Amino acid sequence: MIQLVVREIRNHGFTLAGVGGFVLLMDLLVLATHRIKGGDMSAFDPLILAGVPVTLVVCSVVPRRLVAHDRQQKTLAFLEALPVERSAVIAVKLALGFLVVWAVMAFQVALFGALGAPSPDAALAVRVLARMALFGTYAAGLGFALASLGRYFGVSLGAAFIVTTSLETFGEELSRVGAFGLVARTFTTDRGPLPLGASAWA
Repeated sequence: MIQLVVREIRNHGFTLAGVGGFVLLMDLLVLATHRIKGGDMSAFDPLILAGVPVTLVVCSVVPRRLVAHDRQQKTLAFLEALPVERSAVIAVKLALGFLVVWAVMAFQVALFGALGAPSPDAALAVRVLARMALFGTYAAGLGFALASLGRYFGVSLGAAFIVTTSLETFGEELSRVGAFGLVARTFTTDRGPLPLGASAWA
C-alpha cells in the first residue's frame, strides 16, 4: 500500500506542484485586488471569488490526472500484475485526490485568515473551513465520477458547465442548488448552522 502511495506521488509530482502554484497565484491576485478595493467585512471575503473557482478547477484536474495517467501511459497491466487488489489501487487514488483537495481548502483558509483584514476569530475560521471542505468533497467526488468516463470526460465536464451556467441564466441562484448552498455569497460571515442538506441535490 505504501508503495502505491509513493508511486502515485512520484507520477503526479509535477501536476501537484503545478496545482499548488496555480492556487497560490490565484489567491494572491484576488487578495491583492481586495486589498486595493478595501471594505471587506471578513478576512475570508476573497474566498467568494477565489475559493469556489479554484476548487472547481482543482477538482477537475486532479481526479482526471489520477484516473487517466495509467491508461495514457499504458501501465494498467503493470498495476494489475502487482500483488495488491484493484480496490487498493482505487482507494489510494481516491485518498490522494481528496487529500489534495482538502489541503488546498485548508491552505486557502489559512492564507486569507493570515493576510486578510480584519483578522478572523477561530470559530469563524473553522466554520469557513468546514464549508469549503464539504464543498470540495462534493466537487472532488463529482470530478472522479466524470474522470471515470474516460474519453467522455471532456464532454461530460462541458455539459456540467452548461447546466450550471444555464441555471444562472434562467434566474436560478446557484446558492440554492445542491452543494453550492455551502458556499453562498454570505458563507464567509455566516455563523449559523451548516446547511448540510445542501450537499445533496434537491
